Amino acid sequence: MIWNDDVLGQDFSATTVPVPGRGAHRTATVVRHNPSTRAESRGTVLYVHGWSDYFANPELAVAVQRAGFRFYAVDLHGYGRNLTDEVLAAGDVPGLAEDFSEYQPDFDAAREVIARDGGRIDPDHLVVVAHSTGGLTMSLLLMEQPGQVAGLALATPWIAPQGFSGIDRIILALAPLLPKRLTLMELKVPLNSNYHRVLSR
Repeated sequence: MIWNDDVLGQDFSATTVPVPGRGAHRTATVVRHNPSTRAESRGTVLYVHGWSDYFANPELAVAVQRAGFRFYAVDLHGYGRNLTDEVLAAGDVPGLAEDFSEYQPDFDAAREVIARDGGRIDPDHLVVVAHSTGGLTMSLLLMEQPGQVAGLALATPWIAPQGFSGIDRIILALAPLLPKRLTLMELKVPLNSNYHRVLSR
């Protein structure tokens, strides 16, 4: 396992690991915060990002480390640090998942990396913090295989369609009827939000 300098700066490093599944170059990337001391920790926190996202919150990592925990984050396959030129040239679709269970190997790989790095991953000492669709993903995975973590913290989770309950029911009723070819339709998302500007910086 090789750790390289991360885009977040000298206090962070990252390692990329292959994960099984669709696509020739499918990888997950684990990012760690590198505090100056590696004292015995109270446990481990693993951060999981949301849709069209990646880990970009060094302040969170510092706060977690100061509270006595080791901090790691995972960029799931098809996102963030895994979107290399090689992956995009191969025609892999960023963020495409046909089933949320596709992310179980990413979670397993992240835990293996953390364990090999000396982090505590037993169910009494591992806490997952999940943002947006990461909250949905991890909620589903941990419901399917309970007992893997001490806790799951959801940060503005995307658990259901956001809107009026009547609209939500219509969306949920119509979604299964959409032709499969529409699942690859490109969505034009405006890139002028404060969120986008902060992540880009």
